[in-house]
Amino acid sequence: MPLTGGGMMEKVHEVLLSYLDFDGKGTLLEVGCGSGALSIRAAISWPEAEVTGIDYWGAVYNYSQTMCESNARSEGVYERCSFLTRRPEIRFSG
Repeated sequence: MPLTGGGMMEKVHEVLLSYLDFDGKGTLLEVGCGSGALSIRAAISWPEAEVTGIDYWGAVYNYSQTMCESNARSEGVYERCSFLTRRPEIRFSG
């Protein structure tokens, strides 16, 4: 039966995480975490792991560090997830 509608991204994240060579202990880093969904799924999948998501969250996106933290809190993994903002440095030569 094909996946449609709700739960599809959760399944995609589960499959993606199944390919990681990770024993569930230690720290994971997700670069470009968006809403934090994959980071949160990793924390749910590996209860002993610490997970850090990092993203730019520019003004044109509807995601933010606060949103990620709220999502992690609602899934019960807030204590093991951290989300960081890194803004790219823009350098002009001249």
